[in-house]
Amino acid sequence: MLQNCDLARSHIANADFSGANLIGANFENTVINDGVRPLRNSSIPKVI
Repeated sequence: MLQNCDLARSHIANADFSGANLIGANFENTVINDGVRPLRNSSIPKVI
């Protein structure tokens, strides 16, 4: 899956404006989107 360094990086990058979204499933979505736009709805597809 995701590397630990990616998890830590996104967590630090988003801690200032989206701490609440880093909890539960939203945390994984934040990492997947490289910490740019944390998703509130996991059904939103990722656009590369």
